[in-house]
Amino acid sequence: MSSVPKVICMECHLEMKAARNGHYLEAMTEYGQPYYKVASDVWGCPRCKKTVALPNREPMCHHFEQGYDKHDVHSRFEFIGPKDGGVSWPEIAGESHKPGEDG
Repeated sequence: MSSVPKVICMECHLEMKAARNGHYLEAMTEYGQPYYKVASDVWGCPRCKKTVALPNREPMCHHFEQGYDKHDVHSRFEFIGPKDGGVSWPEIAGESHKPGEDG
């Protein structure tokens, strides 16, 4: 049995394919200020082309740590408090990036 989790598209109910590994996200506060950076993997649906980023459990660094600006960022998302319904995730990989392509 494989230890790799299956990622399922909520719309198409198909297994998503790994589109990109090592995609760095930056969490922004609701005021547009940097909060932390986290590594993630991006998965894409082979049918509808929607993408999702599954971040690691622990951030790479927080905004108050020395060297915060040295970590690259590929995408940003706004952290929204629990009263607002959680985290707002942008489209991560974009229309031009298809599942299975490198880059």
